[in-house]
Amino acid sequence: MTEREPVPDDEETPLWEWREAMQPRLARLQAFEVPGFPLDYTRASLDLLEAEVLARYPFDDRPGSRASFTEAAMGYLGEALLSIAGGTWEWDDDNGMPVANFDPQLHLAPVSPLHLIVEAGQRRTGGEFARVQAALEQAVADRRAVEPSWSPTKEPTPGLDKVPRPEGSPFLDRWLPERQKVFPQWLADHAQGLDGWDFSAESLDLLQAVVLDHLKTLEDFGRPENHDLVDGAVWYLGEVFGREAGTHWSYIDGEPSPDNMWIGRPFVERLTPRENSTVPYYTLRITVLNAEPGYLRGRLAFFND
Repeated sequence: MTEREPVPDDEETPLWEWREAMQPRLARLQAFEVPGFPLDYTRASLDLLEAEVLARYPFDDRPGSRASFTEAAMGYLGEALLSIAGGTWEWDDDNGMPVANFDPQLHLAPVSPLHLIVEAGQRRTGGEFARVQAALEQAVADRRAVEPSWSPTKEPTPGLDKVPRPEGSPFLDRWLPERQKVFPQWLADHAQGLDGWDFSAESLDLLQAVVLDHLKTLEDFGRPENHDLVDGAVWYLGEVFGREAGTHWSYIDGEPSPDNMWIGRPFVERLTPRENSTVPYYTLRITVLNAEPGYLRGRLAFFND
């Protein structure tokens, strides 16, 4: 299971909210909307989903009934199509809904799962989802016929797909030893040289106190004068997770994005049967948002559960 931290309110977007809620959305589909529904993205599962759509369409007007099933069906349908043709979720601002945008090498138009669901309900053929699935499979096969080594690439959906693990990271090779080297100076500059910084779970209370003392708002994270403070806090938090929870550092190159918190920020992950990962930068921002005593220790405990 991947720990998925909420991005602070000033960075939330409809696309981010859609992607972040995908795993619980599909879990709801399987547990409550269609008990026992197979989350395997197969043709049989799409036929079963479409049969459920036809049984419920047109959707009734009970509060929450349409959103509960329809959003779950949209999420599963989109993920199933992206699993074939790669690509990523995008947000259609004109219509206010998520769309599946496929690997650019396929040169395909985005597909709106909601439109496809409505189309299936109106046409009532029972095979609309499978038709689109087959068309994507054919597009992928045609592309591979031209370049046999090619395969579609899907942007990981939080909670469903594994985050790519680069073989090596020039950024981490530079950043980690640099932060370790300047840590004594960081303590002198920001923590008044106080004792207790031993990378234990208890020392997270010291880190939280320093962060809350120097960073009063989310805007403070972006101020140039706070860059060293934030960088050092990110490093220390990740190091504590490494020693207390057995994580290791990872990094994916790219510009930081509110829609994908794994890009352009150092994060830590633990490779166990219960795989967990967390982005210290966002954990610290949430610490400032709620100012809850013991919050960082609580995040470590949650990570270890």
